[in-house]
Formats: sequence, structure tokens, C-alpha cells
Amino acid sequence: MTTRLNGLLVVLGLAGHLAGCATSPTLAGRGTVFSSAPGTRAIVAGPVDVHAYSGFGGGEIYLVNASTGSDSDCAGTPAQTFAVSVPHDKVISVSVPVGRTACLRTRDVKGYELLWHARAGQESGTLVSNGSALARK
Repeated sequence: MTTRLNGLLVVLGLAGHLAGCATSPTLAGRGTVFSSAPGTRAIVAGPVDVHAYSGFGGGEIYLVNASTGSDSDCAGTPAQTFAVSVPHDKVISVSVPVGRTACLRTRDVKGYELLWHARAGQESGTLVSNGSALARK
């Protein structure tokens, strides 16, 4: 029972945390990226500020030059590319500059789900990220 209640509190806390940004008039999009095997997938093209969350560890977000804004942008990216880890049960923010695509890389996971939403962003030239833990009582 306690595990179920804790899970409900995490979901409600996440919904409340994301609702503030989701109601912003500059909302550029939202979505979910599913991964059933290790690999790379596109999230969104810039310029946007992305808030991302996953209940599981094992994902990384990195930037590539945008050409189509799709998974093909992320394919063939070297493993040494600078990436921001997406820790489990934390919301992270990533700024995606104009001309770049944010990609999700998963390694050694059999299943992964990333929830995200984006607001119109600044036209910076660097990967900027921060994270926040969900409040638990």
C-alpha cells in the first residue's frame, strides 16, 4: 500500500511541476519517446528549452546538428558526444539552440520512456542543463 501511495504522490508531484510550464503561452510541444532497445532517437529540434523526466535510469540527452529534426539526425553519432544523463525520478532542463536537435541515447536498457515538454527557447550556442528532484514527504 505504501509503495502504491508513494507512486501516486510522485505522479501527482510531477504533474504539478510540469503544469506550470505546460500552461505557458510559449509551449512549443510535448511528447513521449519510447525505446524498447538500446539506441538513439530524436526528441525535438531547437530553439527550445526542454523539460524531461524518466522513471528509469539509463538515458542521456545530447545535441546534434539538425537537418530533418527526425531520428536520422541522431543516427551514426559517435558515442563520445557530450551528453547529459537523465537520472531516474528527476526533471531536467536542457536548452536546445537553433539549428540543433536534441537526441535521446539509451544503453544497456531493455525498455525506456522519456516524457518531455518544450517552450520556445533562447538562441544560445551551447548545451545547458539543470535538474531538480521531485519533492517527497
